Amino acid sequence: EQSTLGQSHPDVAVTLKLIGKVYDRCGQYEEAIRYYNDALDIHRKCADEVEASSKPKKTETARNHKLNTARLLALMANIHLRQADTERMSSALAEAHRIFREIGAP
Repeated sequence: EQSTLGQSHPDVAVTLKLIGKVYDRCGQYEEAIRYYNDALDIHRKCADEVEASSKPKKTETARNHKLNTARLLALMANIHLRQADTERMSSALAEAHRIFREIGAP
Protein backbone atom coordinates (compact mmCIF):
# COMPACT_ATOMS: atom_id res chain seq x y z
CA GLU A 1 0.00 0.00 0.00
CA GLN A 2 2.83 2.41 0.83
CA SER A 3 4.44 1.83 -2.56
CA THR A 4 1.15 2.64 -4.32
CA LEU A 5 -0.17 5.53 -2.22
CA GLY A 6 3.03 6.88 -0.72
CA GLN A 7 4.29 6.77 2.84
CA SER A 8 2.27 9.78 4.01
CA HIS A 9 -1.15 8.84 2.69
CA PRO A 10 -4.03 8.75 5.22
CA ASP A 11 -5.07 5.27 4.04
CA VAL A 12 -1.61 4.00 4.99
CA ALA A 13 -2.14 5.45 8.47
CA VAL A 14 -5.43 3.55 8.77
CA THR A 15 -3.72 0.30 7.78
CA LEU A 16 -0.88 0.89 10.25
CA LYS A 17 -3.40 1.58 13.02
CA LEU A 18 -5.25 -1.66 12.26
CA ILE A 19 -2.01 -3.65 12.28
CA GLY A 20 -1.19 -2.02 15.61
CA LYS A 21 -4.57 -3.11 16.98
CA VAL A 22 -3.84 -6.71 16.01
CA TYR A 23 -0.52 -6.61 17.87
CA ASP A 24 -2.24 -4.91 20.82
CA ARG A 25 -4.86 -7.64 21.07
CA CYS A 26 -2.15 -10.30 20.87
CA GLY A 27 -0.33 -8.70 23.79
CA GLN A 28 2.63 -7.60 21.68
CA TYR A 29 2.57 -4.08 23.00
CA GLU A 30 5.89 -2.80 21.72
CA GLU A 31 4.98 -3.79 18.16
CA ALA A 32 1.56 -2.18 18.59
CA ILE A 33 3.18 1.04 19.80
CA ARG A 34 5.54 1.01 16.82
CA TYR A 35 2.67 0.80 14.33
CA TYR A 36 0.61 3.35 16.24
CA ASN A 37 3.57 5.75 16.21
CA ASP A 38 3.97 5.35 12.45
CA ALA A 39 0.26 6.10 11.95
CA LEU A 40 0.52 9.02 14.37
CA ASP A 41 3.37 10.54 12.36
CA ILE A 42 1.31 10.35 9.17
CA HIS A 43 -1.78 11.98 10.71
CA ARG A 44 0.31 14.77 12.22
CA LYS A 45 2.06 15.39 8.92
CA CYS A 46 -1.23 15.36 7.01
CA ALA A 47 -2.84 17.79 9.47
CA ASP A 48 0.11 20.17 9.11
CA GLU A 49 0.05 19.92 5.31
CA VAL A 50 -3.70 20.54 5.14
CA GLU A 51 -3.50 23.55 7.46
CA ALA A 52 -0.70 25.04 5.35
CA SER A 53 -2.64 24.54 2.11
CA SER A 54 -5.27 26.75 0.54
CA LYS A 55 -7.66 23.89 -0.25
CA PRO A 56 -11.37 24.35 0.44
CA LYS A 57 -12.72 22.37 3.40
CA LYS A 58 -9.23 22.28 4.87
CA THR A 59 -10.52 22.97 8.38
CA GLU A 60 -12.65 19.80 8.49
CA THR A 61 -9.89 17.68 6.94
CA ALA A 62 -7.30 18.96 9.41
CA ARG A 63 -9.76 18.38 12.25
CA ASN A 64 -10.21 14.75 11.16
CA HIS A 65 -6.45 14.17 11.13
CA LYS A 66 -6.16 15.74 14.59
CA LEU A 67 -9.04 13.61 15.84
CA ASN A 68 -7.29 10.48 14.56
CA THR A 69 -4.08 11.67 16.23
CA ALA A 70 -5.85 12.03 19.58
CA ARG A 71 -7.50 8.62 19.23
CA LEU A 72 -4.14 6.99 18.51
CA LEU A 73 -2.65 8.68 21.56
CA ALA A 74 -5.51 7.28 23.66
CA LEU A 75 -4.84 3.77 22.31
CA MET A 76 -1.18 4.17 23.16
CA ALA A 77 -2.04 5.42 26.67
CA ASN A 78 -4.11 2.30 27.20
CA ILE A 79 -1.12 0.13 26.34
CA HIS A 80 1.11 2.14 28.68
CA LEU A 81 -1.47 1.62 31.43
CA ARG A 82 -1.40 -2.15 30.88
CA GLN A 83 2.40 -1.98 31.06
CA ALA A 84 2.17 -0.01 34.33
CA ASP A 85 4.06 2.87 32.69
CA THR A 86 2.04 5.68 34.23
CA GLU A 87 4.43 8.42 33.12
CA ARG A 88 4.07 7.61 29.41
CA MET A 89 0.34 6.97 29.91
CA SER A 90 -0.15 10.39 31.49
CA SER A 91 1.84 12.09 28.76
CA ALA A 92 -0.14 10.43 25.95
CA LEU A 93 -3.46 11.18 27.65
CA ALA A 94 -2.52 14.79 28.28
CA GLU A 95 -1.65 15.30 24.62
CA ALA A 96 -4.83 13.53 23.49
CA HIS A 97 -6.91 15.67 25.85
CA ARG A 98 -5.25 18.86 24.56
CA ILE A 99 -6.07 17.90 20.97
CA PHE A 100 -9.66 16.92 21.80
CA ARG A 101 -10.17 20.32 23.46
CA GLU A 102 -8.47 22.17 20.59
CA ILE A 103 -10.81 20.67 18.00
CA GLY A 104 -13.88 20.81 20.21
CA ALA A 105 -14.43 17.07 20.34
CA PRO A 106 -16.85 15.83 23.00
